[in-house]
Amino acid sequence: MAQFLDDYLKFTAEFTETNSIVHAWSFITAIGTLVGRKKYLPFGAKNIYPNMYVMIVGDPASRKSTAIKLIKDLCEDAGYGEFAFESGSKESYFNSLARRSSDLATSIDVYDTNDEKWEPPHGETHSFICSDEFQDFIGTNNISFISALGDLWDRERDYTYETIKHGILKFGKPCISVLGGTTPSTFSNIFPAHAIEQGFLSRLLMIPCKGTARSYAFPPPPDTAKKESLIKFFSSLLYDEPHEIELTSGSRRMLTEIYETWVSPFDSRFAGYAGRRHTHLLKLCIIFCALYSTNIITEDIIVEAHSILMYTELMMPDVIGEMGKGPHTSAMNLILNTLTTRKDGLSITDLYKLIYREVKSMDELNHVLNLLRAAERIVTDATGTNHAIPTKITIPTALEKFIDKKYVQSLVEIYI
Repeated sequence: MAQFLDDYLKFTAEFTETNSIVHAWSFITAIGTLVGRKKYLPFGAKNIYPNMYVMIVGDPASRKSTAIKLIKDLCEDAGYGEFAFESGSKESYFNSLARRSSDLATSIDVYDTNDEKWEPPHGETHSFICSDEFQDFIGTNNISFISALGDLWDRERDYTYETIKHGILKFGKPCISVLGGTTPSTFSNIFPAHAIEQGFLSRLLMIPCKGTARSYAFPPPPDTAKKESLIKFFSSLLYDEPHEIELTSGSRRMLTEIYETWVSPFDSRFAGYAGRRHTHLLKLCIIFCALYSTNIITEDIIVEAHSILMYTELMMPDVIGEMGKGPHTSAMNLILNTLTTRKDGLSITDLYKLIYREVKSMDELNHVLNLLRAAERIVTDATGTNHAIPTKITIPTALEKFIDKKYVQSLVEIYI
């Protein structure tokens, strides 16, 4: 695990009750924000940058706000100040971006570390939408705003937008990051069922926030030395010089193999995400380059990035819940989630004990396994017909090949 990610998870575990996977994605999103357009990967006719859109979804008492506010404070302490207002409208947000872009039109040296606050490079507009109550920022069922944010995820050139009050607004080369928090019920208000097919959700990584075994009736203060070390690292990323990210021949082969062998989700709600999954992975690889202080994507970096991405993908259907869900979706998700952390697979009997609430009988479980095998998501030692019940189920070697299960287990278990 990247040292600074490991340090951050240990640091937060000492005084917060928030789940480690939530802290991990808050940290990752912040790193992508601080790096901005300074690290970029040439990709055809465009560049890929490490800005991320991440939504943390949990009950009001799940401590998601703790993670979001903590990472925001650390970014601010490091000198970053390009935060979006926590509430408003699409027009007011775009107006603020246009105003920032205009105010910075004469900016010259943005890498001067003597300044108290970092300023975006000339011609760029940066914004970190860091809101623990995302509905306050985006509103309810605001498809127009959602769609506009989707356009900004990978926008390379200047953005022009016509408003009623302010006329035509323009801001240069947007670099927008999102770290939002919401509850399951509010999530469905922000993103109604028909919004599943909208482009924004295909750009969004959805992280469920669940409880941990940690309990602090009176949490201790953060370790000052560890906090200062993180702030120093954040500041170094903020004031780093621009660098092109490179691939080794081995990492290029590995990414190509992942791209060609990864199986699209059986869950039709993620068809749009599947089309952008490769870009999500590349963005993560750039972020891990920053964590390892390198400008070269290595095979180890790919495995680390792919491990946390694939584990997260298995949790994402739980966030959407019943919205647009097809039959057996919950059972399929639970099976894949379970097998990902089981090196030697499971017998069908043990599997049934784990997911009996999602299936009515062993025959129904066998039917679900047939569907997963047909989609090449699992491997069984038998055909799975009524006359040949599988005795062992695993995920395909092709899907396991670029996953470090020990890494996933450490992320899930050690910091709980």
